[in-house]
Amino acid sequence: DVTSRLDEKDAEISALSAKLRGYGEKDSQYSDMQRVVGKQAKALGKMQRLEDKLSAYRSTVGMQEKVIAKLEAVIEDKIRSDARRGPAAWAKMEVEDKARADRLEVELSSARSALEELR
Repeated sequence: DVTSRLDEKDAEISALSAKLRGYGEKDSQYSDMQRVVGKQAKALGKMQRLEDKLSAYRSTVGMQEKVIAKLEAVIEDKIRSDARRGPAAWAKMEVEDKARADRLEVELSSARSALEELR
């Protein structure tokens, strides 16, 4: 009777030990999974930062394209007005063109600064 009870208890202990080993394996797997998820979160954060940078670059390029288009318009206007006006109006046009060019240069400088900040 005592021997059979001891055998039952040994069997219970063996079963509980096996169950405990299973928990240890699951804990190890959980730790591995946590490390993998941490690495993925870090990679995702890096990709999001790169996407933000790319978006800022695109915005800067768009701004520069607008400035270039304005400069082209100024040049085209100057060519057309030169063709219509005589030499007497040349001095006045140069003053106006210089003022427009200065304004556009400020815009271009601002766009360059924004680009440099992103780098």
